[in-house]
Order: sequence, then C-alpha cells, then structure tokens
Amino acid sequence: YWASLPGLQSMKLNYELLDGGLRIERVLILGWNLWPPEERLPASRMRQLIEDQHFRGISISLVRENDLASEGDLLRDFGVYGDRATGEQETDGESRTVRFALCFDHASIRLAQDRWERLRLFARPYGEILDHGLSVV
Repeated sequence: YWASLPGLQSMKLNYELLDGGLRIERVLILGWNLWPPEERLPASRMRQLIEDQHFRGISISLVRENDLASEGDLLRDFGVYGDRATGEQETDGESRTVRFALCFDHASIRLAQDRWERLRLFARPYGEILDHGLSVV
C-alpha cells in the first residue's frame, strides 16, 4: 500500500502532521511472507518501509499475523483518531484500497480504542526489536 500513489500521499500527510507536533502510532500486522517465523526482522522490502517511518518519528510496533490467530477481530486495518473518529480500510488481494469508512459515533470509537489496546498487547515496538542487539541489514 505505501508504495502506491495513495500510500505515498498518505505518508506525506503523516509526515506533515508529525512535523506539526502530532503523535502517530502504528501497529503493523505482518504475515509470514513479510516476516518469516525463522527471521528476527521483517523481510528487507518491508523493513525499509518500517524504518523510513520509525526513524522519521512515527511510533511503529510489529506483530506477526500468526500471533493473532485466536483474535480474529484484531486482524483488520483500522485507525483511531483520538476521541473524534475511527476508520477502517478494506483492501483487495493486492492490497489496493476498496473502501475506507470513517465513523464518528462514540460506540464505534470506544470499540476501536478497546481493539487498539488489545492489539498493543501482542505487538512489540520496533525500536525495542532493534535495541535487542539485532543488526539492520
């Protein structure tokens, strides 16, 4: 997604907001094709996208998709925008956006905030992964 034109535009906006003082936190759920179980770090093609964001100041955490096997409701692309809104993105088999829906009602926001907190229980901050003596290739 991030290599597509919409993804690049989204990242440009993210960096502008970050430069303006907004904190951005992202949890990436990676499948085996992007973070094989035998590897300590994600595949290099994914790692570059992660590191671009991490070293620019976006708080990045990672979780393997397999670690969420019993938490099916966490396997989705969603965002929480403070206490104002939540968004959910649906993609096709090639990671192209099919639909993005924003919700502004309190019940949806609370559900997404709870889901986010649960997801964070499974995720490891990328900086922590790097700090544990792992070299970046």
